[in-house]
Amino acid sequence: MLNLEAEILRVRPLPEASKDEWVHSLIQVINDLILESGEGFRLLGIGIAVPGIISLDKGEVITATNFNINHLSLKEELQKHFHVPILLENDANAAAYGEFLYGCGQQVSNFVYLHVGKAVGAGLFLSGSLFTGGAGGAGEFGHITMDEDGPLCRCGNKGCLEKLISEASLVEKWRQWAPGEAVNPSLVELVELSNRGDERAERLMAYAGSLLGRGLVTLIHLINPSFILLGGELALNNTRLLQEIKDYVGTHCMPMFSKHVEIKEGLTRLNAGIIGAGSLALHYFFEHLHMENYTES
Repeated sequence: MLNLEAEILRVRPLPEASKDEWVHSLIQVINDLILESGEGFRLLGIGIAVPGIISLDKGEVITATNFNINHLSLKEELQKHFHVPILLENDANAAAYGEFLYGCGQQVSNFVYLHVGKAVGAGLFLSGSLFTGGAGGAGEFGHITMDEDGPLCRCGNKGCLEKLISEASLVEKWRQWAPGEAVNPSLVELVELSNRGDERAERLMAYAGSLLGRGLVTLIHLINPSFILLGGELALNNTRLLQEIKDYVGTHCMPMFSKHVEIKEGLTRLNAGIIGAGSLALHYFFEHLHMENYTES
């Protein structure tokens, strides 16, 4: 929950739920936040960042593979319960918007926000505007094919970047390199191990960083961004991964491109998507400032 200055007041996790219960859980979390805010609180809008492909015009989640959701009219479902504007956006796009307003993207016309966590996606800010593509699906960086004979991804393709560096895939490699290892570390734990000098974890981060760097070289050559801002559980505070990405880009990019782009962590860090989604709702409210049209939910 954000105030009018886009400062985060409250955060509540969305409980794990089945496909059929997902919308109900989301509605319950929003209602809980409203109740906790007490008297005098007025809900002005709702911004939702979803890890998937969004139809902005229809307010529909076309596909969100992590939630096993396809063609969900999320805006319509939420509008039944909340009588305020509801804005949907892809999570990486929302994070890019948050960086543009409050992070490293301020006053920057061309940059990429790259989310690297349990999912991989990119938000593209081009010529001072968020670029979403013809069908709203621009930035599906995680579904670049890295290995045509690789493992099957949830999108139906094989060898996608997201599949190769997913938490499950990295843990599987970790175990292959250490037969008999009983521990299954999380992404954050793998990053911590790497930063402490664990040889296997460092090797794992070098592997993931080289794959990310390979994808970024193509992206840099295509759009020539000034910044690539990293976020997500795998990318943040990850010294080895960041260095591997920079090394790969420096080696494989044309010098005129590699010298122009700066690769670093985003300023809003794990809060980028929250700030971006909330800011979309705030922006809509201030653009349509007719308070008589707004009622308390």
